Amino acid sequence: MEEETKRWYEENPELMEVDRATTEDLEIERMRKLLSSGIAEPDFDKGTIERP
Repeated sequence: MEEETKRWYEENPELMEVDRATTEDLEIERMRKLLSSGIAEPDFDKGTIERP
């Protein structure tokens, strides 16, 4: 499967960028939900997000 995915991305490099951007957007949204719910808090000194 990994070989097929690699070949697909090589044949469609513009779609790899779209996939990467979508993944980043989903991660940002997940972090926003965690922060707004109080499940996680940012640690600005470390540059990370920690569970309280």
